[in-house]
Amino acid sequence: MSTGLKFTVDKELSSTGAYTSYKGRYKDSKATVFKYKKEHLAKALESLPLIKSVTDSALAKILTYQQSGGHLYIVTERVYPKEKEEGEKREFIEFVKRKIKACNGKIESENRIRVSSLGSEEVESAEIYFTEAGNPVAAGVVAKFVQEAPAAGGSEEFVDWGRGRGDVQGAKASEENTKADMIEKLDGMVSRYKELSKNEQDIVKDLIRRLFQALPQRYSQYCSTALMENVEKEDVDRKKESARTVLLLQTKTPGVAHLFGVKDPQVRVVALKHMQEKKKTVDAALMKMIFEEFVSGMVCTDEEARRESIEAVRCLAPVMDAKQKSKVLAALTALTKKGKEKEKEECAKLILEEHAEFLEVPEVLYSCMVCLVQSTEVCVKKNGLYLVEKLKQLVEIKALVQEVIPLISVQCMFSEVAEQAAALLCALAERVKSESAQLKAPETWKVPVIGGIGKAPAIKIDQKTIKTIRDKKEKEKSCWDDKEW
Repeated sequence: MSTGLKFTVDKELSSTGAYTSYKGRYKDSKATVFKYKKEHLAKALESLPLIKSVTDSALAKILTYQQSGGHLYIVTERVYPKEKEEGEKREFIEFVKRKIKACNGKIESENRIRVSSLGSEEVESAEIYFTEAGNPVAAGVVAKFVQEAPAAGGSEEFVDWGRGRGDVQGAKASEENTKADMIEKLDGMVSRYKELSKNEQDIVKDLIRRLFQALPQRYSQYCSTALMENVEKEDVDRKKESARTVLLLQTKTPGVAHLFGVKDPQVRVVALKHMQEKKKTVDAALMKMIFEEFVSGMVCTDEEARRESIEAVRCLAPVMDAKQKSKVLAALTALTKKGKEKEKEECAKLILEEHAEFLEVPEVLYSCMVCLVQSTEVCVKKNGLYLVEKLKQLVEIKALVQEVIPLISVQCMFSEVAEQAAALLCALAERVKSESAQLKAPETWKVPVIGGIGKAPAIKIDQKTIKTIRDKKEKEKSCWDDKEW
């Protein structure tokens, strides 16, 4: 498709009656290519000298153009069309149209030129695009001379949508108009956010809290980028407030990933709490982006960041891959040894409750189980014994006889867990008895020293077993949640 063209053309972005737009590249830059249809070629060519001469922040920057094969190609900076659902954000569309009207007012008074959509006197919503940064611009438009300069009260005059309408329609139009005014104010301040005073920056955050549902995703990204570029300079409280504002704008992957890139652990705490509240927004793509920072947060020096990182494992584990689960389980195990007293207990409890998620890394889980049972902390040791109880049918029979049973026998010497350990030994003995046929040991078997645990063998597991355990766990959770008190 790019043969003979001085730019490359890639995936289609959108199509109107006048043109089709595509992703493309021009020289070393990302670009958008507007291919005008043959029936509109004459008007597009007539407009070309004028549209090239117009430069304004409300218009996409033109990089080059070319006529080939009966088509006119105009190449602009990379811009993206609105998403389908963004066409319903009427207040934002009204704001952008005002911005373009202001541009037309300027160039009409200076050069008697006006930009519009092909076949229209105005720029239609189909020609509203977003730059890479998220700034709204008009693209795919044409320019023409106007015979007279705009008179007072002409096209640039604001029309009150509420007048001359029924009460309901008028009230709705008035509300949309008010929000468009607020977006216009927000836009003027966001573009120079770094230069604003603290009070002015607070006004920006307040406007975002009131408008975030009316803003398209790409413009939300534009606003959040402005806030994040300034966040490192703020004190802790203002950083946290900026973080919460960013999460209002971008509840999914970009917002959380932005916050994990900030060094201050208190900002990360805001992101972790958000992920726990909005579990459905957490996916494998986000986990991949934030994983290294997340794991480092589990062992960082800030206690609140550690606590929230540990708690967040519950909602993040289901979207982790096996390698990630292995690292997280290793970090949790380390905390049962070196964490503060409360952390040791919480980590041991978490491993026990979420053990089904770690069955994909059986060797690490086995080592973790052994570590918990051998702990000097009674609460950790008890959770380790409960974990053995959960896994007793999954441990390989040879490992059970050679390593697990001797280990549990030793625990009978500790008064705090003696009764629990003895009951567990009886349960393990029952399994050994039922599988005695497998215990015709080869000569290579060696009776280990009591408590002497060698290299951990894998737990015997398959996907069907994992699913069964997870389903049982979810059923237990739902029964508890639905209980009426």
